[in-house]
Amino acid sequence: TRMANEEARARILQAAGPILAAKGYQGATIREICEASGVNVAAVNYHFRNKRTLYVASLGLALEILM
Repeated sequence: TRMANEEARARILQAAGPILAAKGYQGATIREICEASGVNVAAVNYHFRNKRTLYVASLGLALEILM
């Protein structure tokens, strides 16, 4: 459902931010972001296509929060 999809996307972003901030783009893995957010790799691929797109989205969220 749409609500579940949006919830999964939000959980991925919430988990990705701190991991990417701590380990950087190269050090962070999709697998550990999946474990932290409780989703599978297919969900990350569905919502973000790849790690780069997820990274950009997490930076955007961080900027929104700071503003």
